[in-house]
Amino acid sequence: MRPSSRAMHKPSAGFSLVELMVGMVIGMFGIIVMLQVFALSEERKRTTTGGSDAMTEGVMALYALQRDIRQAGYGVSALDILSCPVTVSGVTIALAPVTINPAAAIVPAGDANTDTLLVIYGNSEGQPQGVAYVANTVNPTPANRYVVIDSPCTAAPISSGATSRAVAGTFYDLGLAPKVLAYAVRSGNLTMCDYIAQDCSDAANYATVANNIVSLRAQYGHDNVTTPNPLPAGSMAGVPDPLTGKIPAYRVDTYDQTQAQDLPVGATAACKWARTGAVRLALVARSALFEKDAVTAAAPVWEGSDGAPIDLSGNADWANFRYKVFQTVVPLRNVTWMGVQEGC
Repeated sequence: MRPSSRAMHKPSAGFSLVELMVGMVIGMFGIIVMLQVFALSEERKRTTTGGSDAMTEGVMALYALQRDIRQAGYGVSALDILSCPVTVSGVTIALAPVTINPAAAIVPAGDANTDTLLVIYGNSEGQPQGVAYVANTVNPTPANRYVVIDSPCTAAPISSGATSRAVAGTFYDLGLAPKVLAYAVRSGNLTMCDYIAQDCSDAANYATVANNIVSLRAQYGHDNVTTPNPLPAGSMAGVPDPLTGKIPAYRVDTYDQTQAQDLPVGATAACKWARTGAVRLALVARSALFEKDAVTAAAPVWEGSDGAPIDLSGNADWANFRYKVFQTVVPLRNVTWMGVQEGC
């Protein structure tokens, strides 16, 4: 029996071409949405990770600087040797707890618009006022230790247990391992060099302390000798400044980058260093992630921006990175612990 024409022409089950095309379009939209969500998620992840890296590097860098600046001046804060020119690793430097932007012959300049620091301290258990010696006699000195000798000021390692000098003076023992540390931002990293170990006037001798640190700014905290004479009851007594007639209060009045010997007040350079009781500083850490769009509209600011602004324009792409600012005030306790030194 021949099948009926109805059974022979029954349509097959399945999707039509139009249905397949609609399904493909819906699937493509879904894939596009998922890829966009994934890309956004990865971008946020990289930004978060980069911010975390900047936080870590900034904290490490700030800790290293604070640790050394807190010790600055130990053994070299006596009035007789403050600002003395001494020679270390063949380079002449002036003894001061912290020097901001010393001459380029001492600390080569770092990246554009950043500051350099020279931090000095000893590690002796001796008295900071030094030990007097008598002229033309053999005077015992600590073996294998660094000392500063006044009359005139010199700095040298002492390798013997005794020495003789023609004039009377004082030994200032800096210990077996004093530090003369130079800090600078180089190629976007915080770097450091120790003059006791090598010649830090050569930029090639600097080692990296923390990565992605793009700016270092610093200011001295000065006592400007503006307290009325006499001081209020209970205040520390001092000698009136010869130019202003005021007595120093030994407190921070202003922050600036003026080195003590250049301050427009009377007294000696040593006295001015003795009245420099703090350092205010800022570090700027940069995320390692380069953003395709400009994400930073203006350079960050800190408390010292009026006298030492943060300027990132040395990098043409600076706006395509994210930044974190770390700032603090570090007291120079080894200076203030010396109290009001005679003559200041």
